[in-house]
Amino acid sequence: ARADARARWAAELRVGARVDALDSEHKWFDSVVVAAEPDRVRVHFRGWSERWDAWIARADRARLMPSFTRTDDWRGKLCVGATCEVSGEVAPGREPRWFEARVVEDRGDAVLVESVSGHLGRVAVGRGSERLCSLGTHCNGKPKGRPR
Repeated sequence: ARADARARWAAELRVGARVDALDSEHKWFDSVVVAAEPDRVRVHFRGWSERWDAWIARADRARLMPSFTRTDDWRGKLCVGATCEVSGEVAPGREPRWFEARVVEDRGDAVLVESVSGHLGRVAVGRGSERLCSLGTHCNGKPKGRPR
């Protein structure tokens, strides 16, 4: 029964569906389906550039799972005082710069964050924005890893 439910879930995946996806370095990421074919889906690892997007077979239980099965809903838990990472504005053709930030105001669907270093200042960012990542994804000199 559990296998049948998983197969139905995978078969029903459509563009825009939120999923957990495992990259080639064995790191789970909060992801979104950006393309769908009968036997596979293309996932975008949130917070990373499109060049890291990957095709994953719908039947691949080792790499594709329902949202928050393997990742934490850290965006939903953001509150005043919480830390995260925020990117600066991105110039076309360039990778974003990421800064450790602290939430200074909870605005419901958005948070006002302030970079710890002061380099970015205060910026309002939607909770679902690609400009937010969990702490340790890009900063601290050692990113958790790039999706592959």
